[in-house]
Amino acid sequence: MINEEDIEKAINELNTQLLSNYRQVSEKYSLTRITLMRRFLGLCTSRQETTSLHYKLLTDTQEEALINQINKFTIRGMPPIIYILIKAIDDYNIITGNIYNWNEKGFLIGLARTLKCIMTKKLYNSDRIISVVQDSSREFISLLASICTDRTALPLALIYKGASGDLQDTWLEDLNEK
Repeated sequence: MINEEDIEKAINELNTQLLSNYRQVSEKYSLTRITLMRRFLGLCTSRQETTSLHYKLLTDTQEEALINQINKFTIRGMPPIIYILIKAIDDYNIITGNIYNWNEKGFLIGLARTLKCIMTKKLYNSDRIISVVQDSSREFISLLASICTDRTALPLALIYKGASGDLQDTWLEDLNEK
């Protein structure tokens, strides 16, 4: 494993030399001569720098700048996310009718007896619900809810497993087609 501190010291020493003596400097810092030469000439980089440039969405420098900015806002007592959002809305002329907040909640269908049951308030108050029976299924469904900043909401959406035979008629009893 290469010690990055030794590499940096060796590169600094090579920078002071008129004629770079890779063999002598690599022996002094217990480094491979080829590795030192490639790093000094800029032909390769450290693992951390390679990861930063090629495998992350932000480079280490960008990540550090973002964290510093967030810390600056936090010290001032201002949550940074709202200011970033406001700036993006202004910069790109986004209207409030195009800004939505989505939330997803997953449910294990077969455990309705021991967990919560989701239904409309109208159905709950209709006295048609006596008890919830476990249907022995162990499938997950996801509920998607969305609200817009102009206070309108999209209809709730349920996501079921992709197989066509899994949809039960009882799940659609109260669905009113428009």
